Amino acid sequence: MSTPKKTWFLERAKKFFFYPVQSDLFYNIFAMTEGKLLAAFEKVEITPRYSVHLGGYFNKRVSEGVLDPLHMRLAALSDGEHRFLFIQVENCAISTPDAEDIRNRIARESEYQKHEIMLFTSHIHTGPDLIGFFGLPKEKRYLEDLKRMVVEAAVRLNPQASVSLSFARATYERLAYNRRWVMKGGGVVTNPPKNSTERLRPEGSVDREANTIVFKDEGGRIQALFVNISNHTDTIGGNMISADWPGFMERHLNKLLETDIPVFLFLAPQGNINHFEFESERAQTNYQEAQRLGRAYAEIVASSLTHLKPLSLKGGASPAQSLEAREILLPIPARKISAAEIEKAEEILSRKEGRKENQGRPLTAEDLAKNHATVEWLFARELVELAKNMPKNYRVPLQAVKLGSVAFAAIPGEPFVEVGLELKNIAPFELVFPVALANGYFGYIPLRKNFGRGGYETRTSSASFLAEDAADRILEAFRFLLAF
Repeated sequence: MSTPKKTWFLERAKKFFFYPVQSDLFYNIFAMTEGKLLAAFEKVEITPRYSVHLGGYFNKRVSEGVLDPLHMRLAALSDGEHRFLFIQVENCAISTPDAEDIRNRIARESEYQKHEIMLFTSHIHTGPDLIGFFGLPKEKRYLEDLKRMVVEAAVRLNPQASVSLSFARATYERLAYNRRWVMKGGGVVTNPPKNSTERLRPEGSVDREANTIVFKDEGGRIQALFVNISNHTDTIGGNMISADWPGFMERHLNKLLETDIPVFLFLAPQGNINHFEFESERAQTNYQEAQRLGRAYAEIVASSLTHLKPLSLKGGASPAQSLEAREILLPIPARKISAAEIEKAEEILSRKEGRKENQGRPLTAEDLAKNHATVEWLFARELVELAKNMPKNYRVPLQAVKLGSVAFAAIPGEPFVEVGLELKNIAPFELVFPVALANGYFGYIPLRKNFGRGGYETRTSSASFLAEDAADRILEAFRFLLAF
């Protein structure tokens, strides 16, 4: 059924996206329930029972055991006629084709349509590699097992229990920091040595909000929490499987609240953020750091729940439409690679010292900051391969969901924190959840001004390949998408 709002959006979208926008690329779902929804929640363990390649670093890592289990969490919402499904998976990232495959499979076997499904990851660096970063082995066996488990859980989940919604906002100090530093000699370095006297100042901002949506049953008992936090989930290192600090956060929250509920982490844009305290000399890559952050965030969230506010199911510019979702495919050009960059990369590839793969320890952005020969060789190989194979444009799925007076903005990649901060200010909602690593992966998404300064995130690779104005394009698109 056509509406004035839908017609307005389609006409504006046709002008903005520079190609015909058909009705099948723009979707609406509505829930008219006053003050309540039907919901169902499920938490399913997805820990691999066999050895897997771990994703998130530059070199090959094979799992040697399990520190704590991995899970996926599903939340199905319905008004009895229309539905929406959130699926959170504890993993580093999932490719866009694989995310599309999962959503399409669910759509074929259920009442959901693809646009009514959001699939997002917690970005742990201690889980099976589903991408094949830097030419490393993609864990295909586990990926197929995961797809089967996700689809089976999604199809059987039936929202029947009436729930009420409320929300809480919190701010905190410490825990999260901008990891890109302006140096005295000029330029920017990602994760410079802590004891470096060459550091001047962090390059950018930090988002220290921890915002929560609470689902309660008719008896007032909490059934699930949605939590939106900006920080990297890479605190452990090594070759052991772990859910990192989000796992600790959920376990400690359940202890504090005396419950046993799923806690969904909607990771806010965090491409330039991590937990390193650069003024401290203490080691911060270990299991104890995951525990420290998880417990700290749990206490922040638990404390905020003493100041809950009812979440109105009438929100946005069109309050009669309580639950609405929109999804478009935004064309974004590929990053331009100059002849000089290719020439330099080919020279690095000719060096013998970089070819031997380092199996002794994980290689990270800290090694890149030290000009580690193997890491430089890997980046050179990535750039040359991309220059040969990149398409002219990528089709990037962007999804906006309105749940009453709360909006979700889902981005398939790792935007810099400033993107999330801007999204929170775009729309007239009580709360906006900007969601990174949702519905696929298109790498780091810095701001235009971050390029040319240095740092890992802006270097062209399989983890950073969109045009330099990608963040601007995405923000402009969401100004339309969030105009509910």
